[in-house]
Amino acid sequence: MQMAQLFRWGAVAGFISAAAIIIGKALMLLEDEAPGEIADAIAPIFGLLAVVTVYLWQRDDAGKSGAAGFVVMFVGLALVAGLDFYGAFIRLEIPQPLRDDLMEGNPGIAFLASALIFLIGVVWFGASVIRSGVFPRLAGWGFIVGFVLVPMGEIVPEWVVAVGSIVAGLSVAWLSWVIWRGAGDMGSPRQLAAFADSS
Repeated sequence: MQMAQLFRWGAVAGFISAAAIIIGKALMLLEDEAPGEIADAIAPIFGLLAVVTVYLWQRDDAGKSGAAGFVVMFVGLALVAGLDFYGAFIRLEIPQPLRDDLMEGNPGIAFLASALIFLIGVVWFGASVIRSGVFPRLAGWGFIVGFVLVPMGEIVPEWVVAVGSIVAGLSVAWLSWVIWRGAGDMGSPRQLAAFADSS
C-alpha cells in the first residue's frame, strides 16, 4: 500500500472520530444516555489512529518535543478509550450507590490519573501542532481548547462541555482534512498548510 493511501486511511479515521465526538455529545444531551456513551467509546479508538497520522504528517517539523507530546497524547487517549468503554458498556449497568463507592476508592484515583495524563497530552501535542507550522494554527488551538473542556463536566455547565465537544470534533476533522488533501499528491506539508490557511 502506498504511503499516500496510508495517510488517507488515517484521515478517514480522524473523520470518523470527529463525527463520533460530536454525535456522542448530541445524543447524551437527549434523555437516553446509552447511545451517546457508545458513540463516545468509538471516538478514541479511531482517534488513536488519527493522532498517529497527525504526528507522522508533522514529524519532520515537530522535533523531539513534538515526539514526546505525541507519546503522552497516545497514552492518555488509550486510557480514555478504556474509560469510555467502561462508560458505554459497564457503568450504566451498575447501581448509582455502587458507582459512588467505586469512585471514592482506587478506581476513582485511576480515573483522575487517566484524565490528567490525557489533558497533559492534549496541551503538549496541541502545542506541537501549533509550533510545527505544518497545520493551520487555529486547528491546533481548537484541539487544545476543545479537548480541555470535554472532560470538565463536573465543574462547568453542560453547554460548555457541548461547545468543547463541537470544537474538538471540528479540530480533528480539520487536521484530517489537511492530511486528506495533502496525501492526494504527497506534496510538502508546509505548502499544504499555506493552502489551508488561505482556504
